[in-house]
Amino acid sequence: MGRISEESTSKLDKFYKKYRNGNAFKVDNWFEFSVDPTMGFVEKIFNGSYVDKSIELNGVVQLFNTFNIKNQNLQEVS
Repeated sequence: MGRISEESTSKLDKFYKKYRNGNAFKVDNWFEFSVDPTMGFVEKIFNGSYVDKSIELNGVVQLFNTFNIKNQNLQEVS
């Protein structure tokens, strides 16, 4: 996990200005992650792989980790 690159910052800024009524986004709220298997499955949902139809991806998908909803202290074992 790391802070977003300048390239990503530029793309998100353009996206927010176009689709979020010109509001700037807060760069401190964004991080970049490496791809894990779940992200690959989500990509296949959106790009049409599961229905044998090719769909061009052009946007942002926010994926939220809900692992810690039951107990937000990850140090404790449930």
